[in-house]
Amino acid sequence: MKKLALALLCSLTTGCVGFYQQPAPTAPHATLEAIQGTNTLLNGGVQMYWAYYDPGCNDTAETGVLGTRKGEASERFLLIPDRRVYVNVMSSGGANKEGVNYFRSCANVASFIPAVGATYQIIQAVPGSGCVVEITDKSTRLPPEGIRRESG
Repeated sequence: MKKLALALLCSLTTGCVGFYQQPAPTAPHATLEAIQGTNTLLNGGVQMYWAYYDPGCNDTAETGVLGTRKGEASERFLLIPDRRVYVNVMSSGGANKEGVNYFRSCANVASFIPAVGATYQIIQAVPGSGCVVEITDKSTRLPPEGIRRESG
């Protein structure tokens, strides 16, 4: 997991990362809402999102950075439907343990096949230790069919 977090952070700072090509709002799409989960990071930290079409999360001309979410604000992204998408989420920020401030980050990858017109919510919880990502269909409150938590 530390390797994944380091790779994601390095990709942002090197300038060699592409961007996920979100469909136009008028084109067929699914919506992914990034929502604040349980979070122990100081000031809510920041969550960064990437989207890829392969399990190795290889950057292509149509994949890469999806966007960011800071504090309690939610963010909405449009996804191309009917194609498995691998969504990486990394949370980072300051943390405090027993009165000592330190930097903390964690990352997860989940994949699913978005359906046309569906709205999904992605929530990464950052409790006192570890972190976990959940993706649910907003209308059913259940995970989308075929969702997989990928190893990072």
